[in-house]
Amino acid sequence: MVLPIFLAIACLINIIFFLTKDYIASKNVYYKYRILSGGIGMISILALPLVILIFGDNQPVEHSAFSSGYFVVALAYVRHQIYNSKIEQDLIVKLQKGSTDTKTLKRDYIVNLYGLSSIEREIMSLIIKGYDYYKISKEIYISEETVLKNVSNIFRKIKIQNRAELISLIATENKENLNPETINNIQNEIPKNISDAILEALNNFEKRKGFLKKGLSLRELANELKTNTKYLSKTINDHKNLNFNTYINQLRINYMIKLLQSNPKLRNYNVKHLAEEVGFNNAEAFSRSFRKVTGKKPSNYLKELLEN
Repeated sequence: MVLPIFLAIACLINIIFFLTKDYIASKNVYYKYRILSGGIGMISILALPLVILIFGDNQPVEHSAFSSGYFVVALAYVRHQIYNSKIEQDLIVKLQKGSTDTKTLKRDYIVNLYGLSSIEREIMSLIIKGYDYYKISKEIYISEETVLKNVSNIFRKIKIQNRAELISLIATENKENLNPETINNIQNEIPKNISDAILEALNNFEKRKGFLKKGLSLRELANELKTNTKYLSKTINDHKNLNFNTYINQLRINYMIKLLQSNPKLRNYNVKHLAEEVGFNNAEAFSRSFRKVTGKKPSNYLKELLEN
């Protein structure tokens, strides 16, 4: 029973941690209920080894604990289907009344269905209008990093991969209802086969640590991957939720963190040497990027490693 109990406890801790984080972040009451019911269902199922440890081979208790998990999950699923039906019915009623703003109705439907927060809804609206992440950050007065985190949450909740899928999901067949910038966004989307090829090439680029090359530019990498700068930049933006410079710098910092954890000798080097080790032109740029990724200055991070 040692291994099952250990795995059960590890899973329970992880589930409770992530569900609590989502529950606190969510502003939608219905979505909170889904998180809570799903969590209770999973916890009751995963707790079976602990139940056996406490109560022994007691079949009624074991079956009750295990079945209760399925019951809660099934109840949550039925409630979810009823909720979906109500949303769809409301949408049909509004459409039958002759509402012309179909795009808004679809957007509201997605917001209600997936439990998007108010800021996620606002960001989604600006994406639909054709704003890039930088323009969104200026429009609603938050950092570009915060925008990217919220965009990732939107994609995760709606189960899509990029902005193109979101726009396609919202857009009506009648493109007269869309503004020219959004239409241009749709028309300029990269064909899936090309996007997939660039992503595969980027994956190989990361594996061979090509990001360590000093002075690496977008044009240079595009030539290396046999594509153009527009396609490469857009693929990184859509699928990595980062611009080119941030993408490269983040790879470098994550690699340096691994080096520092595995090679104690590096911890005694100065920041300038560490910056050069992973391709940065100067210590200042390295420090800024390091703080963005870890939330700590390199000197403070090194001090903590040395103390530990």
